[in-house]
Amino acid sequence: MESRVMELSAKVEKLSRELTSTAKENARLRRLLASAEAMIKDISSGTHSGNGATGVRELTGQVEKLRHERKIIREKVSKMALMLEKVYRK
Repeated sequence: MESRVMELSAKVEKLSRELTSTAKENARLRRLLASAEAMIKDISSGTHSGNGATGVRELTGQVEKLRHERKIIREKVSKMALMLEKVYRK
């Protein structure tokens, strides 16, 4: 009977440590979530925070500009490829 009590006591201590560890991890994850939500709010509202975040509209404009530049580069590469084909065919 005494060994069973000792066994159960050890299990309770282990579960208590796991609960404490889980509570600390949960608190850490909640802080991370709050920080991420604040960053998302800053970005979506278009305000600038100290870490260099940019507004969604500015990011969208930059993405569109890069897409346009990529399209122009593709067109130029296609034209150059056609010119090279003509040169090598001769």
